[in-house]
Amino acid sequence: MGAEQEVLAEAKAAGFKAILTLGLVYTIKQFLDTENERHVQICQLGYAAAFVLQVLVTLYIKAKVAKLEGTEAMVTVIKKDNLFDSEEKKIRQNIYDYDTEQVNQKIQQLLISGAMIAFLYLKMELVLPLAIQTFLGPYSTYEAPMFKVHVLGQAAQGKLKRPWSGADVAGQFKKMQDQMKEIQGHKKRDKATTRRSNNKLKSRGKKGRA
Repeated sequence: MGAEQEVLAEAKAAGFKAILTLGLVYTIKQFLDTENERHVQICQLGYAAAFVLQVLVTLYIKAKVAKLEGTEAMVTVIKKDNLFDSEEKKIRQNIYDYDTEQVNQKIQQLLISGAMIAFLYLKMELVLPLAIQTFLGPYSTYEAPMFKVHVLGQAAQGKLKRPWSGADVAGQFKKMQDQMKEIQGHKKRDKATTRRSNNKLKSRGKKGRA
């Protein structure tokens, strides 16, 4: 697969995930009643189960990667010295070191995501992120190249050829911030709609009494 085809494939995958996310948010909002304690408990349990599943799968992958120690296979990786460095360098890296790095970044992703979701729920009382991540979290893990290579046993060729479009922790943090802003916007719009409905009912009530 050429570089142009890879870019198109990644763009299609990103577009599909965006559509999936929007569809998921819409569907959940149709059925989720955040004032219903039963619904909230289901979201809590669902997210906890999904999070634990992702952690266990990632630890399993880490154990599989450990077996690669001593292998001589190499991969060319483009890296920056730090997040704020604009200069990129090409280096040759052993696939054991590379895959270990990718797994560790995935663990960081999970911790950041878990912290953000906990903040949204505990501090801002937002239930929707719990429901969304119950589905998107496992889906993201399943779609990761390291899952397909180390768990499903697929060959690291074609779309799965190293280096992978790896876990970008800084990008993940920004993505979570964007999702938080979007969810806050939904919440504000819902409150505004409820407020307008209540005002209309009050107005009608006053007219009726008059």
